[in-house]
Amino acid sequence: MKRNNLVEIISCSLTIASLALLLIFIIVRNEYGLAIALAVNLICLLFNIIKSLIKKEPNSWFDWVETGLSIILTIIIVVVFAAAFPLEIKDAIVQITAAVIGGSLTLYGVGITIKYSRIEKEKEEIKKARPVVFPISEVTWGSIPKEKRNDIYIEINKNSSELKPSNSENAYSLFNLFIANSDASLCGLFGMLINGKIIKLEYEQIMAKNSNNQIIFESTTGGYKFYVKSKINEVSLLLLDMLGNIYECVSRFEIDKYKNIKINAFLETKLYKSSKSSI
Repeated sequence: MKRNNLVEIISCSLTIASLALLLIFIIVRNEYGLAIALAVNLICLLFNIIKSLIKKEPNSWFDWVETGLSIILTIIIVVVFAAAFPLEIKDAIVQITAAVIGGSLTLYGVGITIKYSRIEKEKEEIKKARPVVFPISEVTWGSIPKEKRNDIYIEINKNSSELKPSNSENAYSLFNLFIANSDASLCGLFGMLINGKIIKLEYEQIMAKNSNNQIIFESTTGGYKFYVKSKINEVSLLLLDMLGNIYECVSRFEIDKYKNIKINAFLETKLYKSSKSSI
């Protein structure tokens, strides 16, 4: 069981237990029982606050509901105490509970502010590291001065790739790709995505900022040949940013009569896998 799921189960169990104890002991009007219900509910409140603060993702509506419900239940229990039991008991309970709620909410407010500031900072870092690349035509490549051109020789990881090499006469070919990387951020070429199937490189290849790159497959003139049963509807680059996120760069492409794939433009770049996941 994943840790996040376990935390949610504990949180829900504490909330349900505190609500059940409250209902039971309101009915039987037992002060010790209400004290137990109050203790369980305060533990639930503190647990929900700590869970919200240490959670890396933004809080969901359910997180807010759980925390709010814990506060409401605590107030209800204190009101029942104040109405039903001797002065010396209710005064002590009210003071202790007020101190716990006040301190918890102060901690919660400060913690949430820090948390969301961190989340916004991370979003900004991800935005800055997002790859921005452009295809270059072979004619344009030839007009670029040699000192501004980079040849990147790549080998395919045949064990990890979902599209295996094939010498079939019906095989498709990936020949050299000409790609310009913008000055936004350096990035790495992770692989290709054909109809949702990965062609993974043996090693990620770095493309520097503001660089012109010729991606040379397999270090041979034949390119990388592979076989796909169905018609090819999707050809994308998989790009790795400096934070470890992998992006899918969806292309507009054409296939000639020899089944050579040529990328003409990139249509959009979207997150494929975050650095928290693995392929």
